[in-house]
Formats: sequence, structure tokens, C-alpha cells
Amino acid sequence: MEYVESSEERVSYEMARARRYGLPLTLVLVTAGASLQEQPQLHEEVSTRTRGADIVKLFDDFRVMVLLPHTGLDGAIGFARRITSEMNAEGLPARAGVTAMSAQHQTSRDLVDE
Repeated sequence: MEYVESSEERVSYEMARARRYGLPLTLVLVTAGASLQEQPQLHEEVSTRTRGADIVKLFDDFRVMVLLPHTGLDGAIGFARRITSEMNAEGLPARAGVTAMSAQHQTSRDLVDE
């Protein structure tokens, strides 16, 4: 049986790693419109638009979380604009929210809830 880590576990791991090495870490939540409310399709649409180092996880029924290790806020905003623009141009309504890890984010929930 294969172990599948939860989104929260992965965020916690990446946060600890970023703190330990003083690296930037950002999170993008991509929300789909009605045409992409099937999780596998949304996950696939987002995954095909990321780098190999990015971590893409289903967050809930309508959102996909993308962790961008080694990426500051400006880079994450650029990524969010690019991915939503590409998806919208293809008729796949999407929007995104972006947050960057800071000292005030002590837990994965703090980062995700921002």
C-alpha cells in the first residue's frame, strides 16, 4: 500500500525546510470555475503548467494548492497570473490567491488560511 501524504503534511515539511535553509516559499491556491469542478481534471490542468520542483496537491473540491519552493512573492504572483491567464484563454475559468511564508506563519494552517 502506497503512502500518500496530505496537503497539510507537505506544507509543514516545506515550511520547515524553508526556515532551516532561509529559503523563500510561496503558496498559490488555484480555484476553478464550474467547468473544472472535477478534481482530477483541475489537478491535471494545473500540474501541466508547473515546474518540476513545484508541488501540486488537491486542496479541496474546487481548489488546487501549488507550493513554490525557492520562489518569492513576485515570482509567485507572476506564476498565478500566467496560469490563470492561460487557463482562462482556453475557456477554463480560474482564479488564484497567493501568499508567501513569513515569520508569523508558524503552522501550515497559518499559511493556507492567509
